[in-house]
Amino acid sequence: MARVRGRCVRAAPQFVLLGATFIVTDALVFAGYGLAAHRARTFLRSPRAARMTSRVTGVAMLGAAARLATER
Repeated sequence: MARVRGRCVRAAPQFVLLGATFIVTDALVFAGYGLAAHRARTFLRSPRAARMTSRVTGVAMLGAAARLATER
């Protein structure tokens, strides 16, 4: 038993509530990830998205190369 404000309380119901809160919160977060992925999927299939992805990764590679070139 734990003491809260001078009273003895059982810890098991608190752990059950904590676990349930964690499960519900995780379910909501992962549902949000799933919804975002579903919406992004239609955009990422377009040729425009492929061009943008290629350009962004190309710039990232050029930045990494410049960083390596300036290292001692």
